[in-house]
Parts: sequence; structure tokens; C-alpha cells
Amino acid sequence: MSKFNFISNLFKPPWQHSNWKVRLSEINNIDDEKILMKIVLDDKNDDVINAALKKFSQQGSLAKIVFEADNEDLQKKALNNIQDENILADISLKCRQPINVLAVEKINNHTILLDILKRVKIVTIFSPGSSVADSVLKKITDQNELFKIATYPISRNITVPAIEKITDAELLAKIVKSVDDMPLKIEAIKRIKREDIIFNLLESNDSMISYVVFEYSNLPEDKKEPFKLIEKIHNEQSFDIISDTSQKERIKKLIQYGTVYSPYIFTSIISTREANAEYVYKNNCLLCLALAKIGGNAAIKYLTEIATFDSKIYEYRYIRAGAVLGLIYISKTNGTQIDSLKKIKDKYGSLKNINDYLLFNNLGNDLLETKIDEFEY
Repeated sequence: MSKFNFISNLFKPPWQHSNWKVRLSEINNIDDEKILMKIVLDDKNDDVINAALKKFSQQGSLAKIVFEADNEDLQKKALNNIQDENILADISLKCRQPINVLAVEKINNHTILLDILKRVKIVTIFSPGSSVADSVLKKITDQNELFKIATYPISRNITVPAIEKITDAELLAKIVKSVDDMPLKIEAIKRIKREDIIFNLLESNDSMISYVVFEYSNLPEDKKEPFKLIEKIHNEQSFDIISDTSQKERIKKLIQYGTVYSPYIFTSIISTREANAEYVYKNNCLLCLALAKIGGNAAIKYLTEIATFDSKIYEYRYIRAGAVLGLIYISKTNGTQIDSLKKIKDKYGSLKNINDYLLFNNLGNDLLETKIDEFEY
């Protein structure tokens, strides 16, 4: 020992002695946490540091060591003694790798794990938050919890991996319907394998949902075609829709697909029955006739609802006329009485009063392949 150290040691407490063995022997005599903290954070000897660290039991003090130590091994040792999962969550959000990930691995409470995902900040995939998010997602397998994560207003670096872990088709469909973010809709629709769920999505007649179904779903192309056809019929803006042969051909083709698509035709009609463009109402009239030609009990139910809808919009007469014609057609061809027709006549009068008789006479002759002149109700 140098003369300088000898003199210096005379004026220092034993825990600051130049000889590490003296400092180590003094640890057992120290109960002051501030002194122990200073030893842990500032001493250069591992044996001294470890001896001082063992005297800490308070979770907050151990967390302070994790936050302030510049030695990764020391951080890990302090972290090993922390059991408070709220403190571990705080460490996961404030420390860098690998400490943040190690903190997550010690957390089992899923409420706390989900809260971490809400609070984590991800600037890039290389940021500390990204590794924390990955670690949290590895621990979560419950489908409902993954759904909550997928629909949180947080980074796609979290929501997309959550969607990738969801196998429940109904939850995936909920994501498609509930989120506004198009990449999330696309990711969810890609993972839906059940055709019935995909068909149900199209009942909403939401243009964005239709787009992701047509472009990204697992629905075979031949089953997508009727929906695309309905969309084309719906959006046709020909000046004279009634004499537009291409539109009539679309209707005839749609009829051939049968009853499975009736719910989607109905949804397409009612979703735009308060539109601003006259061509939409005329197109909906044609779709009503398609429903009638397809037939079945569902068609009677749908057409009755359409015909009895009390709209204040003048152009709705086109849709109502199509629905009434459709109901009369079903009644005549099936030889069945449809009770709603009498109520409709009592409220709206004769067929001629509902719309331009000659215009729909042409429609009946062509699309319904029946002489409307003979229709009475």
C-alpha cells in the first residue's frame, strides 16, 4: 500500500477503503440503503458489489439498480430478484435489450402484458419496443386476447403479428369489419379459410370489405364472380338502363347462380335505398326482379320488406315497383297467395300508380319472361 493510500484510508469509511477485502468485510456492518446503493453502482470489485446486492430486498431499490447500473451483468442479477410484475413491466418499457426482454419473460399476468403492448413505443422494427412486443406476443395464445391486441389503436408492428396468431375465423371476420386500417383488414381476410364466414362478410355490402374479399380472400374465383356481378349491376350508369342489353344480360347471368346469393342481392338493395342517383334506384329495381326470378321463401320475405319500406324519396318508386312485380310474379308462377300484396295495393294503389306501366311491361316481358299485362293483385 502506498503512503498516499495509507493516509487517504485514514480519512475514509471502511466501505471506501482502497483494499477491496476491507470493503468486503465491512458490507455486513452496513444497513444504510443509500450507502449500499452507492457501493453497488460505483464499486469496481465484483465480490464487493455482489455482497452489497444481496442485502437488497425491496423491489423498488432493485429496480433502481436495473435502471441506473451501466453493467449488464449487474442489471441481470438485480432483475433476477424482482418479482413485482408491475415493476417488471416498467423495466420492459424503459430498458434496452436484453434487459427489457428478460423482464417480460418473468411476467405471467396477461393484463399487465396487454398493458405493455398499449404503452410500448415502436419507432422502427429495430427499436427496443419491437423486441418487447415480440416477447409479449410469444406469451399470449388466447384468441380473444389476441383479438383485443389486433384491434388496439397501436403500431402495425404489434397488431399484424397478433392477427397472424389468430386462427378463429369469426374473430378474424370481426377484425375485417371493425378496423379502419386497410393492411389489417387484408391480413385478417387472408387468414379466413371458411367460405361461410367470407360470404357473411359480404352481407354488409361495405365497399371496402368487398374489395378485400375480392382481392385477398381464399374464396375461389368462381364464387367471387356473382358478387362482382352484383356490384357491376349496382353501379351501371347507362342513360337508359331499361333498354341496356348488357345490364339485362348481367341480370340473367346473376339469376343462374341461384338462391345462395339471394341474401347478398337483398343487402345490396337495402344498403342503397337512400342513394342520391336515380340510376341506383333503377338498378335496384332490376335486382328485385332477379330476386323474384330466383324465387324461394327468402325472396318473398325480402321483396315484401322492400315493397313496404316507407321511403320519402321520389325515386324509390322504381325499387317498389320492382319488388311488387317480383311478388306478383312469384304468386302467379307458384300458384300461392302472398298476403302482403293486398296490403301493398291498399297503401300504394294499382301497379300503374306505382310506376311507369309501359316501362315495367318491357321488363316483365324480358327479364321475367311473362306478360305483365296479365298481372293483377
